[in-house]
Amino acid sequence: MKEYEPIFFTRKSKDSKEIRDDLSIVQHLFKNAAQPFLSTPWGWLGWSIILPSSLLLTPVVNLKSGLRGIILLWSFSVLLGGIIEITAIRNSRYKNISNLSGWAYSIQGNLSLVGLALTSLLIFSSPRIIPSLWLLIIGHSFYSLGSLADNILKYVGIYYQVMGIFTIFTHPLYISAFAFFSANITLFLYSFYNKRKNGS
Repeated sequence: MKEYEPIFFTRKSKDSKEIRDDLSIVQHLFKNAAQPFLSTPWGWLGWSIILPSSLLLTPVVNLKSGLRGIILLWSFSVLLGGIIEITAIRNSRYKNISNLSGWAYSIQGNLSLVGLALTSLLIFSSPRIIPSLWLLIIGHSFYSLGSLADNILKYVGIYYQVMGIFTIFTHPLYISAFAFFSANITLFLYSFYNKRKNGS
């Protein structure tokens, strides 16, 4: 069982410092890579408006245009949010996204493909829990990758996952909209504080 000791930091030998040090190195790299996102508040503000609005519009669009309309709605929403986020970063002092950030984006993109595959199944079986699925997926991404960059992302990830589980047993539409709004507003305020603190 010695192989699992680093997980719990139970090793008492001189190697224990090395175990902690390798984690601190990774955290330092991720923290630097996350600066464009955590010091630029406008992307988070954009998502705090776009995601809840799109979620609340989905039933209306479904009644008028069906599945095709929903796909167009969410495609446009994600594209708009991405444009706002990238534009905000380009206009900040963090103009270049690092290779590590690009790698993290590829991991999140792969996770999104898993989410899309599961969503395509839920559309025909349990569409009401699709928002819950995405809260859990985004929460996992924030908790696993985001926690290496900043504790605020870890806590937001936990919040997303708690709300994801909660919405399975309640009314997922409105509570999920609130979860997306409150999480992104929290990150907007945190990033705005970082921006003011760093003078950027």
